[in-house]
Amino acid sequence: MTTATPSALVIPETLYLVLTCDVTDTTVSPILNSITGLMNGGCRELHLMFASTGGSVAHGMTLHNVLRALPMTIITHNTSNIDSIANVVFLAADERHATANASFFFHGVSLTVESDHADLGIVTDWLNTINALELRVATTIASNTDLSVDRVLAMFREGVTMDAQTALGHGLITHIDTEPLPPGTVVMPLVLS
Repeated sequence: MTTATPSALVIPETLYLVLTCDVTDTTVSPILNSITGLMNGGCRELHLMFASTGGSVAHGMTLHNVLRALPMTIITHNTSNIDSIANVVFLAADERHATANASFFFHGVSLTVESDHADLGIVTDWLNTINALELRVATTIASNTDLSVDRVLAMFREGVTMDAQTALGHGLITHIDTEPLPPGTVVMPLVLS
């Protein structure tokens, strides 16, 4: 395995990119800038070695949609845990891998509110927002797995963690990785600063 820094790297057609971060307003733009830069530099197949505890629904949906739209092959690898909205990002790839001890965590959407007061109209708006976000996330997960929207919504209520074998059975992943990367594989960490 070769580890390289962007300044010393001639971009290969196939690249493994290590990404461990939350999905937030401060991470999504640098992630997309890096991935599109690699693509524009000649990378045609990107293996995203990903671990995340989640983050913002809006930013996760953006990352999912842009990754799906890019004219390159993206293969995701769960290297530890994929939690919350990171599941949607992970599902942007058609081919998805996980280490044998990886996990996937699903829970409902929460909303951060800053208010000194709330009347029935405001609380109803909050509830409608949460329901709409949960349906949007559940529909995206269901359309990329063997899970139904109703099952995903139930998983949100239950707070479900899946191991790799269970994820394979539900179509979240297509492979469980048991072998190390081949010699000569180019691996690059994505450092967000």
